Amino acid sequence: MIICINGKWMDEKKAKISVLDNAFLYGDGFYDTMRTYHGQVLELELHLKRLFHSAQVMNIELPWTEKQLRNWIQGTADRNKAKSARVRITVSRGCNTFDFTCTKDPMAVVTCEPLVLNPKDYSEGVSVVTMKLHRVLPQIKTVGLTHMVVAYKDLFPKGIYEALMVSNNGNIPEGASTNLMIVKNGKLITPKSGMLPGLTRKRVMILAKKLGIRVIQKNFKLATLKSADEIFLTNRPREVIPVTRLNGKKVGKGKPGTLTKQLMAAYQQYIQDYFASTKDSKGK
Repeated sequence: MIICINGKWMDEKKAKISVLDNAFLYGDGFYDTMRTYHGQVLELELHLKRLFHSAQVMNIELPWTEKQLRNWIQGTADRNKAKSARVRITVSRGCNTFDFTCTKDPMAVVTCEPLVLNPKDYSEGVSVVTMKLHRVLPQIKTVGLTHMVVAYKDLFPKGIYEALMVSNNGNIPEGASTNLMIVKNGKLITPKSGMLPGLTRKRVMILAKKLGIRVIQKNFKLATLKSADEIFLTNRPREVIPVTRLNGKKVGKGKPGTLTKQLMAAYQQYIQDYFASTKDSKGK
């Protein structure tokens, strides 16, 4: 893998970061994950906007321009020659020795890995469970992912795809690494707070409205989740993932639901249209 560190590309074996880096010592940093299609990053402009927002929340000053970051991200994807890949940029405050009030020599690391997805996850659906979990600063992607480690170390060996996080007040705002959506009586319902406002979630909501599907943002608890006609997850690299089992029991008829499949298809069409329009604009 070719990795980019502060604008310099190198083989992963030669990539080095200080053991005194704040992200390594204290989890003092944030990241963003993107998806490439035919080597091009989807909605890179929105990821960059979210990246700068995350920096503000963490009070980490970014000395780089949007153009520089854009070149590093797309440049890393180009050098790895992966048509379908997960691209991640991780930003650290740098080696500040327990000083979180300023930024000193921040680090931006871009990685790119081929994306391997299981077709059965989309044709048959996945299994999820609810779990008492808590995430600090859910509105951004911090590098401290203890909640994810706690969930996945036990679930993955059992063939469970995702843990839906149950907060202290009983609300279920999101999955450990996904956004959550349910369908009830033809309406699309998604939590309104306590979760990462994911880009795929946002796009699916826009597509649903265009299809005439009523979209409701409201928090809900386990009883509402159990009564859902359909459940699905959204995630930028993995797109729209149907859920067919919840806590060991069937969701609806035990197969991807009608509205879920409709939105999966609409999202695929959006991707095609996005890159077609991007190509057209470059040609003008």
